[in-house]
Amino acid sequence: MSPEKSEEEAKDMEPIIVMYLGAGRGPLIPRTLSAAKKAKVPVKIIAVEKNPNAVITLRNMIADQNLGSQVTLFNGDMRHLEMEKKGDIIISELLGSFGDNELSPECLYPTEKFLKPEGIYLPYDYTSFLVPLSSQILWNEVFLYSSQGASARIPLSQQLNAFELPYVVRIHSASFPCGKSPKPVFTFEHFGQNNKPAHPKVDLKVFKKVSFVVQHEVSEFHGFAGYFDAHIYQEVFYSTNTDTHTPGMHSWFPLYFPIKHPVTAYKGQEVRISMWRCVSTSKVWYEWSFEVYDPVTKREVYTSYIHNVDGKGHAIGL
Repeated sequence: MSPEKSEEEAKDMEPIIVMYLGAGRGPLIPRTLSAAKKAKVPVKIIAVEKNPNAVITLRNMIADQNLGSQVTLFNGDMRHLEMEKKGDIIISELLGSFGDNELSPECLYPTEKFLKPEGIYLPYDYTSFLVPLSSQILWNEVFLYSSQGASARIPLSQQLNAFELPYVVRIHSASFPCGKSPKPVFTFEHFGQNNKPAHPKVDLKVFKKVSFVVQHEVSEFHGFAGYFDAHIYQEVFYSTNTDTHTPGMHSWFPLYFPIKHPVTAYKGQEVRISMWRCVSTSKVWYEWSFEVYDPVTKREVYTSYIHNVDGKGHAIGL
């Protein structure tokens, strides 16, 4: 819409319908209203949220700021939402430190049916990335966390294996023996800039193996770091990827995926990371393993066990 429309022209326009999915406590509501005011176009916001505590906050915001004529609140799960109304713009903020780790695909794919044919979906894709790292400090922290159960004499069956879950970490004390450039793992797409079709049968169970070459003479590996990037709209792009990091953005820290046993590898050897995105009827989780391959002898010199099998250490409930 042209930002130069007069107020009289704006009054005669049909309002733009913005569907705000997973509204939380509503940080994008004032921003949406501000953008509409700046563009001089009328707007109606449909906010959808299932968290009862967040819904109370949203109701109070709407009442306190007298937004009832512009904001309609739906208390429910976006995955099971039924309505005839379709949006000109769908917005969400379900991205996590690994892109899809807050269940954005599971939540957002069922909502594509609510977008008008020429509508805009924000974000329209997001990709997760991995890179192996060396950090004795990070590994020690996980080890100490894992040993707390034993020191507290908690029964073995109830002890948390701290090496079976990822951690949100602002990574400082680490080196990257294969270089700092991560490689892409999982990508999920919604309606893009060219209005790609919806993906009603997309498989959210994904496997990817990525390989890196050791650049240092000898290195000890303690796991790998996870990043993401997201295309929001046209040139608007967010990234925690070390190669393309958005300047000044501190909303997300990387994920650290530990491996239980540190691994030594030598210059020229390949480090291989296997990552599974697993889905059941009740949860989503990641499983991972770590390999070292020697291209000279053409054999694997180390293969770790698969961490977090069946989500025993960490999973996100559906």
